[in-house]
Amino acid sequence: MKIEKLADLLTGVNKSFGMDDIDIKIIGHIELQRKLGNKVTIMGFIDNFKESSPASTHRRIRKLCSKKLLDKTYQENNSRTKYLITGKKFSDLHSHLMGA
Repeated sequence: MKIEKLADLLTGVNKSFGMDDIDIKIIGHIELQRKLGNKVTIMGFIDNFKESSPASTHRRIRKLCSKKLLDKTYQENNSRTKYLITGKKFSDLHSHLMGA
């Protein structure tokens, strides 16, 4: 795939989901950690993400969850700690991009 076509596709995706660079960094970080086998807690991510304030980061996470780009899950036997994972729409989008 030519770089221009990929850039056009990603620009369209960003606009269709109403995401900005910080949203993409959030999703990218969570997906990278998942691929590395690490679990990301909501509070741990908010505490360590320095691109925006904790309140803004939490708001962005809620927005991305409502768009199904992120999802929250629990570990067995512990419903108090929430973990972030990439959501259904992100998986569909990733499959689409990889197939393009």
